[in-house]
Amino acid sequence: MRRMEASSGIQGILQDPIANNLQQLAASPGTEQWQTALSESLTQLEAAQERALSGIGPEDREAIGELGGSRFFLDNKSEYIKQLIQNNAATLQVASNELQAKNQERASFINGLEAISTNMHAMGINIPPLGEGEAELGIKIPRTAFSNTLEGLQAELRLLNRIIRALSEVASGSPDVAEVRQISTSDPLFVLYQIPLIRTDGPSLAGRWT
Repeated sequence: MRRMEASSGIQGILQDPIANNLQQLAASPGTEQWQTALSESLTQLEAAQERALSGIGPEDREAIGELGGSRFFLDNKSEYIKQLIQNNAATLQVASNELQAKNQERASFINGLEAISTNMHAMGINIPPLGEGEAELGIKIPRTAFSNTLEGLQAELRLLNRIIRALSEVASGSPDVAEVRQISTSDPLFVLYQIPLIRTDGPSLAGRWT
């Protein structure tokens, strides 16, 4: 999300020129200058949104949604502002005030992202740099693939290992050992939950783990 913002500059466009032009139009509704300026700034915003979303795939959209960033980075801001103005054509100051509030909310979210990044770097949580000629392969295994069972997860990892060994053998002539460079947490923790098997004619059984 920080890269999306850096490449597009959407926040700056939302504040100036869009919010400022809308404020000027609210003060002088009949002024053609501000109508034209606002229309041009909305076109500028549409281009920025296209830049931000270029190269963003379904997995990225899902991850952004999980972090609560969809309404700040994925929603169509240009269409929202057009609808906001249309709904408040007779009271543009109301539209201006609402847009300013939304802009401030988005700015606070972005500042939160920056703070998280800064704190992670301060704690030494960084992405290991790649050396010359090195590459990474990131693979996400959905929980649905192994039905939340250890046995299923082991089977998926064994299959993944066979695939990687086969591909490396084709590429280099010998099956290489896949090195775990990064995982989703630095210290994996598997939390197991025991479901007790209750019986009415005696003590409870040990139960089963899930």
